[in-house]
Amino acid sequence: MWYKYNWFDVIGTCEIDPQMDKVYRHNFWNTHNFLMWVQDFKNIPDNEIPQELFDIDILDGSPPCSTFSMAGIREKARWKEKKFREGQAEQILSDLFFDFLDVAKKLNPKIIVAENVWWMLKGNAKWYVKMVLQRFDEIWYKVQLFLLNGATMWLPQRRERVFFIAHRKEFDLPKLSLTFQDKPITFWEVKSPEGKITAWKYHEMVKKAKNGERNIEAINMRINNKSWWFNSVIVWDKDICPTIAASWILFRWCDATTFSDYDLSVCWSYPLDYKVIKGISKRYIIWMSVPPLMMHRISKQIQIQRLDKIETKKSVSKKSYNQ
Repeated sequence: MWYKYNWFDVIGTCEIDPQMDKVYRHNFWNTHNFLMWVQDFKNIPDNEIPQELFDIDILDGSPPCSTFSMAGIREKARWKEKKFREGQAEQILSDLFFDFLDVAKKLNPKIIVAENVWWMLKGNAKWYVKMVLQRFDEIWYKVQLFLLNGATMWLPQRRERVFFIAHRKEFDLPKLSLTFQDKPITFWEVKSPEGKITAWKYHEMVKKAKNGERNIEAINMRINNKSWWFNSVIVWDKDICPTIAASWILFRWCDATTFSDYDLSVCWSYPLDYKVIKGISKRYIIWMSVPPLMMHRISKQIQIQRLDKIETKKSVSKKSYNQ
């Protein structure tokens, strides 16, 4: 039901990954599109950027979060140049949040939204968050930090993410309130009639799952005392679909098949009619993005608690000036 909801028009994109950029252009054909590094975009002279991209309502971005996805294990990768999946380019991912904020300073949007993994709030990453908050303050934005779970936002998936939401200090607005407490949706309520048939040995292994076993590794340890296929996930009908990493394989306990494209789309709240380019995996597109439903719920509150109030303040100021 949520697929028909929308609040804003996408009028511009900046993307380093050629595949993702091609999909953007296919679905948002009327946008100002920049296929380039964010570092290159922020250095474009202002007079060469379409004027409608300045003073926009919302600048939304998700600086790649690979180096913060696990506590401790990837801390050594921070501040080092490395090739990740995002665009398959050598870059220092830990710098990208600050590059994004440089773009914000340049375009001067009313609202900034930045999403990242919840591991940012753990371990040694906390000092990084402090640096990010300080940078928001330096470019004259008042920011709040939210830890949100998609399972409480109509999303049929347990997906925790950190959202930095900021507004220009000149608006002097009260704190934003984001309290989502919707009843979680189980996989049984949204699954497709049948999944995808996978290799027979995996199919047979999943059929042997006992209540509570969440992956093929657990089954194999019980039967063969061997560790094998820890990156598989078994989703039971009574479960809320768990947060899934791009490298994980999703199995449906109900019929021992893997997730269908429909299952993937619904659990990530992707529009069923979202256009996919031939040769580009829908699974890749979905797992590289923020669930649209989460952004829909957040943007609705931004409209009500932020943009509507900003427009009211402007109207009052203009009326007072005319009098």
